[in-house]
Amino acid sequence: MSTKALLCTVLLAIGCGGSDPGSSDGGLPDLGGGGDGSATNHANDPGWTSGTRLRAKLDVFDSARRFVRWRDTQLSVECDYAVASDGRWRCLPDASALALTLFDDAQCRTAVGAWSTGGPAPQYVPVPPQPFQCNQGTRYFTLGAAYTPSTIYTRSGSDCVAGSVDPALTYVRTAGEAPPATFVAATESIEPRGARLSIRQLDGEDGSRQEHEILDGGRGQARCLIANGEGPEVRCTPRDLAYVEGYFSDATCQTQAAFHPGFSQETCSHAPSAILGSPSGFYEVGAVVSTQPYRGTPGSCTADTPAAELLATFYSLGAAIPTSAFAPVTVTIDGSGRGRLRTARAESGERVVALSFYDGQKNVDCITQVASDGQTRCLPIATSSTYLFVDDACSHGVLTQPAGSAPPAPNSYAGASAPVGELLLLVGAKVATPTAVWQRNGTTCEPASVPGGQDFYDAPSVPPSELALIQTIVE
Repeated sequence: MSTKALLCTVLLAIGCGGSDPGSSDGGLPDLGGGGDGSATNHANDPGWTSGTRLRAKLDVFDSARRFVRWRDTQLSVECDYAVASDGRWRCLPDASALALTLFDDAQCRTAVGAWSTGGPAPQYVPVPPQPFQCNQGTRYFTLGAAYTPSTIYTRSGSDCVAGSVDPALTYVRTAGEAPPATFVAATESIEPRGARLSIRQLDGEDGSRQEHEILDGGRGQARCLIANGEGPEVRCTPRDLAYVEGYFSDATCQTQAAFHPGFSQETCSHAPSAILGSPSGFYEVGAVVSTQPYRGTPGSCTADTPAAELLATFYSLGAAIPTSAFAPVTVTIDGSGRGRLRTARAESGERVVALSFYDGQKNVDCITQVASDGQTRCLPIATSSTYLFVDDACSHGVLTQPAGSAPPAPNSYAGASAPVGELLLLVGAKVATPTAVWQRNGTTCEPASVPGGQDFYDAPSVPPSELALIQTIVE
């Protein structure tokens, strides 16, 4: 996957958050109706409704709540909506309920399941279609009898590769396929949020409801994303993108062509509504480029056809799109305790999406992570990372920047690996080049080389006890 294609998947999107209807509303307008997700009031709508079978799993920070995923109480598994093998939206089991999928034949047709011996037994063996097909998701098989295969195979792209049988794994044959109807299905509906934006939601057959996507009526109901930006107003920028990634439509590499991947359920059924430039900026989508694509430079330009499984399409670049063309939203901080929510709202005051938790004591956005003490806490968002420390316990970090470059933002945070979870560091003042540094290698702290050509900034660790605990509950 391209860097830019991967980037768009980590932006904060619909379905990842919500607030407790009973918590403080921070002085939000009363639009009438109740806080139950009805069409008459979306100011305090949390963004989900639990059903008779699917119950919301939530992260809880004081009175603030964010949606994580569903708990299917009939199957006793956690699940997320995705396109199932019958082409319908269904709440499909998450990784904790799935075995590793291997094969015991050289054509990778007979699936077997595997998991660490002694660990909890999964419930299903997932078998994705091969080759990938748009709108046809994974099939799920129940577990059969345990056995020891003579040889094991894995899929690697279109190849079936032989591997060694691992004595630390338990192997089982698959039993029957779980019919798609085993899993809760949902239909889509659209509800407006103010004059321009709408929400596409998934309405589960058990009465559950989950906000799914944001639509921009000012750009033909194109899907859009709201990043967790600062300031009183941010924009909902296009979600379905083609990318400027060094492709050209001519044999002299003069005319750029934007690359659109079609290799996932996320992209294959959605034509791009904009082109993301390099390094930034948006462009309108031009005509489809049906000629041979090229890569390189004007002096060194060669034909380059992407692999067939990428389902690539190319487009010419249209006019640059000004930021003002995208739908604006207002960002509010909702709640009155330490645990609050940063929320994007339409001009009507209606909630569009909860962007993140907000730590009212530290006055920063924070995300749910396992901290270095092994506890799940709300860690301020780290804008940089480091692997270097100035002590032999790897607890006091030092951040490096190229010599002469702009310093990091004052009182920003950096992240570092720890034996357990994430070690959070507070970036401080510029310091002299250290005489010695250490780095972590697994659970040990080892001497390292002091890099040259760098400026160094003090980065002491933040005690985990200063970071708020997060609870996880099922409604």
